[in-house]
Amino acid sequence: MVRYQVEAVFRSVADGEPTPRQDVAWVSLLTDEDAVRLLRIFEALRRIELGTYGRCAGCGESIDGDRLSVEPEAHHCQVCAAFSTCIETDLAHAH
Repeated sequence: MVRYQVEAVFRSVADGEPTPRQDVAWVSLLTDEDAVRLLRIFEALRRIELGTYGRCAGCGESIDGDRLSVEPEAHHCQVCAAFSTCIETDLAHAH
């Protein structure tokens, strides 16, 4: 239940919709990195509900258990994560 409330606050803030002051107050205390990590955790919880947790969103293969132990919110296997990082790095250098 709390997860859905937090997601709603994030969506409201992102969409520029009015939200209760106390909700915005604690969200504003999060760093961008913390907010992204929190959203990734919520995504992982949703994948658990859907039965897709532990499967790579890129290739569909199983994500290594050691990787999930270190980064439980991971949604890509090591290969796809590395490929994604390479693309992001290439795009950053292209600008």
